Amino acid sequence: MSVLNGQRLVMGTCYYPEHWPRERWETDARLMKEMGVQVVRMAEFSWFKMEHAEGEFHFEWLEEA
Repeated sequence: MSVLNGQRLVMGTCYYPEHWPRERWETDARLMKEMGVQVVRMAEFSWFKMEHAEGEFHFEWLEEA
């Protein structure tokens, strides 16, 4: 954890697993951890992958990522 002027700093990033092959996900996660990334925002533009049809949700790929 980093502290600046008494405030906790959190380092985060955006990651879009749907843009990368699954074989790359583990490497990317390891690299983010090594860099000290603490928060990752995912899937903000991928609703089409989560709701294939109205009311039919698929989160398995995101849970895996």
